[in-house]
Amino acid sequence: MDGIASSVPLIAQPSYDRACSLVPSEYVLAWEWFLREEQRGEIWEKLPHNIKADSPQYPYRMTIGSETFCVSRQSGIYWPGRGRIKHPVEKTFALSVHSSISGSYSDVPPLYLEDGTWVFKYSLQSASVESWRNQRYNEKMINCMECGVPVGVFFATSAGYKVLGLAFVERYEPENNWFVLHGPVHKGGPDARFFPDMSYMKEAPVAAEFSGAPASDDEKVRYALRRERIGQQRFRNQLFEAYTGRCAVSGCNVGEALEAVHIENYSGPKSQVVSNGILLRRDLHALFDAHLISFELVRGDYQLCGSYLLQHTDYAAFAGSALREPDEHRLRPNARFLEAHRAEFDFSESRRRAEAVAPY
Repeated sequence: MDGIASSVPLIAQPSYDRACSLVPSEYVLAWEWFLREEQRGEIWEKLPHNIKADSPQYPYRMTIGSETFCVSRQSGIYWPGRGRIKHPVEKTFALSVHSSISGSYSDVPPLYLEDGTWVFKYSLQSASVESWRNQRYNEKMINCMECGVPVGVFFATSAGYKVLGLAFVERYEPENNWFVLHGPVHKGGPDARFFPDMSYMKEAPVAAEFSGAPASDDEKVRYALRRERIGQQRFRNQLFEAYTGRCAVSGCNVGEALEAVHIENYSGPKSQVVSNGILLRRDLHALFDAHLISFELVRGDYQLCGSYLLQHTDYAAFAGSALREPDEHRLRPNARFLEAHRAEFDFSESRRRAEAVAPY
């Protein structure tokens, strides 16, 4: 698929019920297992496929009939091979993913949102290998993203593995090689939490697009993108007003050089709100999105922290700069989103160091 970096969900209204028609029956049974374990809320001392018969958790493993059915494997991205079950000819989908508390993939904790959902950014397999999209593991995740098929999610903690439940693969973020998982997904039809909130359109007059004639797929796509652009302009205007037309770090007041920055770029409702944004100079925006700068709380104020990659550049002078926040409290950046971005910055920094990326 071209345009993999797009943050626009490929399935406008994904749903559990719709996905059931696209996968083998064993996947549906496995999804029901994930839903039960999400509700049970217990920590697995090991991934289910490693649980032995003498473990108290053994009765909670997934079975089909009298046979154990694996919902996990050692590989972070797992799908049962064609020797185990019969997959559709066209697509094979990932069944589950798990994070790790050791190894080359650092963990970024899930971000819990006000609408009751969570976002978990999960590393693609072997990010340093060229042609990653052609790798079998990542291909299965791409198939889930393209078709709106959920995956089961295990999150590693110091005590063991927590079953977060099911999540949609909402998008891929190329700056840090993350698949963005958005959950929890439950049984039923489309859930409004998993597609963009267009309620702001009630405030913006929009000309009729299709003149009463049936719309083609291309027309629908153009219309959706136009609505997104309108929402982005509204978001930018609100940030300009909240930050009085000045960059929140540099103080730059040249409008053409300033951009509206999403702290958390998830695609669900309420992403286009001032508390999920910062007004930054264009170059600082690029560094923020690439997790080369972030903000940390120091004695009650947020201060800029920069990657070691920037230590010999002009940007090193911004280290420790205070984030200038709006006077009105409700317009200030969401603290949870800033903390999540900082965790992602730390994740990226540790990976850059592990790969021995040289400073600029």
